[in-house]
Amino acid sequence: MTHNSERFLVTGANGFVGTALVRRLRACGLPVRSLVRRPSTAPPLEALGSEVVLGDVRDKGAVLEASRGCTRIVHTAAWVGADGDPKEIEATNIGGTRNVLNAALSVGAKQLMHISSTAVYGSPSGMDITEKQTRRLSGQPYHDSKVRAEDVVLNAPESLSIAILRPSHIFGPESTHFTLRPLSMLRGRVLLIDGGHGHFKPIYIDNLLDLMEGCFADDTPAHIVVNATDGYVKTWRELFTDYASALGLTPNWLNIPYPLAAALARLAGPWRRLTGKKALLSPETLSILTSHNSYSNLKAQRELGWSPAVTWDQAMTKTADWVREQGGMDALFSGAERQYR
Repeated sequence: MTHNSERFLVTGANGFVGTALVRRLRACGLPVRSLVRRPSTAPPLEALGSEVVLGDVRDKGAVLEASRGCTRIVHTAAWVGADGDPKEIEATNIGGTRNVLNAALSVGAKQLMHISSTAVYGSPSGMDITEKQTRRLSGQPYHDSKVRAEDVVLNAPESLSIAILRPSHIFGPESTHFTLRPLSMLRGRVLLIDGGHGHFKPIYIDNLLDLMEGCFADDTPAHIVVNATDGYVKTWRELFTDYASALGLTPNWLNIPYPLAAALARLAGPWRRLTGKKALLSPETLSILTSHNSYSNLKAQRELGWSPAVTWDQAMTKTADWVREQGGMDALFSGAERQYR
């Protein structure tokens, strides 16, 4: 990567993808400014050599100040997951994206990269779903916010280069949703629905970073929208089995038939309102665990010259090595396991 005259702004830089990108950019010797909300998240980013600015993407003034002097803005900040007030999700994912776009235009940035999600498709049936698939609203606040956030970016003036990446299930070291949470479950009971045959659609974090890096090339199309996926599927049972095998663990399965799982998911909202606690299953989680589809990465390969370099087996080995570097499973989850449940 050769952009020595450029400065990057990464929103949500303390998140999984944001931190990984800051680390990659700094390893390339590139100046990076990180926008984060909490002072407690600043030290690790400063240790990487990033300038850290405190601010919320919902605050357009803070976003504008953070953007000054930056030529490429990477918007990773988002409310992730179904839990939360729909108005807060909208303010963060849609309003925050609008603030980032307006700031990019105001400071004359050359490129805005928006990290979206394959959730914009609404989990349709079919394999190798391409970017031509119609995006649709599903009634789920997170999913719908990602569709509408994309609308904000897609309506940007042609003077601003945009890249929209739609990752599938991002996994690897430090991934909360698809590494830490599954590993945490391996310490107890592993929940499967109908045997765990639903599709896990992986993209390993290093492969995603390679794709993002490819979008920073000067010959990248001015407006590009691509799926970000490793191009194959695994079942959820395979995910847990392979994590367990890499770490020398034996899964303790808890299999739930779909009708019972669907009934539990319908109770998620009332349960949370009554107890203030997160339910075992939500409609969104049920949809993820039982989907039978996949997404094509051929457009990214064709137009960006990218292909996923890290294989599934290599990813499992790298992730297991990272767990051992943290001191093993007990050390990894000591005092923090609840946040992954």
